[in-house]
Amino acid sequence: MAAKKILIIDDEEDLRENLKYVFKMKGYDVELASDGVQGLKKLETYTPDLIVLDLNMPLLDGYGVVQRLRQGPVAPLNRDVRIVAYTSDPVHLTSVKTTKAGMDARNVARIDIIKRPGGALDRYYELIPVTSAVKDDPATLAIVNDWESKLSVEMDRPVGASSEPLDAINQRVRSRETNLANLVADAIRQEVHADVALVNSGGIRGNRVYP
Repeated sequence: MAAKKILIIDDEEDLRENLKYVFKMKGYDVELASDGVQGLKKLETYTPDLIVLDLNMPLLDGYGVVQRLRQGPVAPLNRDVRIVAYTSDPVHLTSVKTTKAGMDARNVARIDIIKRPGGALDRYYELIPVTSAVKDDPATLAIVNDWESKLSVEMDRPVGASSEPLDAINQRVRSRETNLANLVADAIRQEVHADVALVNSGGIRGNRVYP
């Protein structure tokens, strides 16, 4: 019987190779791609049984890969392929984005808490499926767009120049040393005339490489 096929799409070489080793040991046929663009190119000719996908990647992230597979003409033979995705982002930031991109349905929990006379609390729970069929609420979308437009003005304002690309990819910033995190720590250290500066990497949220 032919081996099951897996495509791993991740910009982290060590992680790609480690996953490849694990799956190969289990008898799977494994192909690798280092970013979303390369992954889609491979999917034009390679028909895996499963895609293992990083959501945080340069050039084209995992959300973009799934959207193009599920909703567009790219690689039509793989339109319904199973996808396992992973990310370092908090689940509350990714659950709606992943399902709307076309991944397996998830649920949003609605909790109603009603206070009775006398102080007792009644709690009601409901799991609401979130799929690509769920439409954006116009009022909420307008608020989000308004804040995004305000933030973009500040975020697009140059504050300096660098001779090297600055790495703010979440997965790397939160697991190892990166030049952008070092820059932030060094700037703080210099400003307060300290010998050492410790920075919570969760505060660096660009999730991109700044050229």
